[in-house]
Amino acid sequence: MKIKLPEPNQLSLIYSGPAVESGEMDAYEAGASIMAFGDFLGIVARAAYGDNAKIKTNIQGVGKGSFEIDFSIHAAGIAATIFSGISGPKDLCELISQSFSIWKLLRGETPTKFSIEGDRLIVETNNGTINYFHADVAKIVTDEKAGEAVGRFVKKNLENDIEQVRITSGSKQIAEAKKDEASSFVTVPTESLFSENTIKQGLIIESAVFKEGNMWKFYDGQTSFSAAIDDLNFLSRVDSGEERFGKGDMLIVDLLIKQSKTLGSFKTERRVKKVIEHRTIKQQSLF
Repeated sequence: MKIKLPEPNQLSLIYSGPAVESGEMDAYEAGASIMAFGDFLGIVARAAYGDNAKIKTNIQGVGKGSFEIDFSIHAAGIAATIFSGISGPKDLCELISQSFSIWKLLRGETPTKFSIEGDRLIVETNNGTINYFHADVAKIVTDEKAGEAVGRFVKKNLENDIEQVRITSGSKQIAEAKKDEASSFVTVPTESLFSENTIKQGLIIESAVFKEGNMWKFYDGQTSFSAAIDDLNFLSRVDSGEERFGKGDMLIVDLLIKQSKTLGSFKTERRVKKVIEHRTIKQQSLF
């Protein structure tokens, strides 16, 4: 199957393998792949040119063994299509190429290092291999929607009867993926656990939430934060009305604090694992 732009600005998505040897492809699979490829190009365009960039997709024609589709971009400050020869570090075809390189390099595994320094993305694999890419590629390979898109137009097809997926621009190959690389095409996991501790702590209730699944808001004497409560016995008493709350009430709890390292920053998650005691204002005055 080919998805291409008219010369001289041509982009082709080419599938090869038993499923398409006859020059035909299941209509549902073809349609899903076309939409996914369009979604992917939209994400790449926004990574290159900002959130205002938008992809417009038109089906130009259908011929034996090929599907021809125009992909064009219109955004504030961009007067031409994305395939008009715009060059430099944000060149769209180069971002596609580097994204595929990262997916194939990591093979679905969490990188040992995934950090941005200046305009470079540094990726280190579990075997110690270090590679450098353009920083904007990080926006693509860590985007869950991009992961879903390549999962549909690359991974799913390779897991079936497609042997190879290629993306070309004119006579130049931009990216390719083979059958044994199918599992690589998922959102790159960049979050790794940095520390995890459970401590006994007193928390002032700032906002008690009685809707299942919602986060309570607490104050620990230094900062306000939201946290889920996992203590089902306590939540049952709340639901039955046995637990009643007033301004300034305190919970003595076992608090789980998890800190994870994400791309360029740290993420802290807090969860109340067990409520040991509920102290009202009156009870607190006794201590």
